[in-house]
Amino acid sequence: MSKKSNSAVSALAKALMPRPGDDEKKELYSEAGRAIIELSNAENLLAAIFCIVSNPVPYETAKEMFASQFSFERKLKLVDFMVTRANHPEEIAAWQAIYKDLKAHKAVRNLIARQGLRIETTGATPVVDVLLMPLFYQSRGKPLKVSNVKDTADKLGEINVRLWEFVKGLGSPR
Repeated sequence: MSKKSNSAVSALAKALMPRPGDDEKKELYSEAGRAIIELSNAENLLAAIFCIVSNPVPYETAKEMFASQFSFERKLKLVDFMVTRANHPEEIAAWQAIYKDLKAHKAVRNLIARQGLRIETTGATPVVDVLLMPLFYQSRGKPLKVSNVKDTADKLGEINVRLWEFVKGLGSPR
């Protein structure tokens, strides 16, 4: 084989090799998407809770009221307001634990949704860190590693299981 064909084969091989950080970047995108979808699932369950505890308000009217709250924070506060005034101590206790956990993880979700990707290498080692970092014009935020994002997605999934159990128990005979 000539030198020219060797260099062409080398160039092709190099082009086909994944770049450092590609696998980590795919994992971060996957976990970030999972976290955001889990929060959307939580928002859907919050809408169901709101419609149930708003009874005797018509279902469509309750849905419109919930949808008119433009942020997740406002929707969560609205549901908290309604559940804590329903005067069912067992439901209130279960709700308060869920509410606390949702508030804790929504902050990480906000970071996921509002930060950019950065790939960093550490010195001469082949270690690559893929992070979500605050955008250059932002004064707030904090770096998030894939493990932070995965943990949030996992916790939101667990919270959603509890939210669903809460929905199923609403209005049950006591």
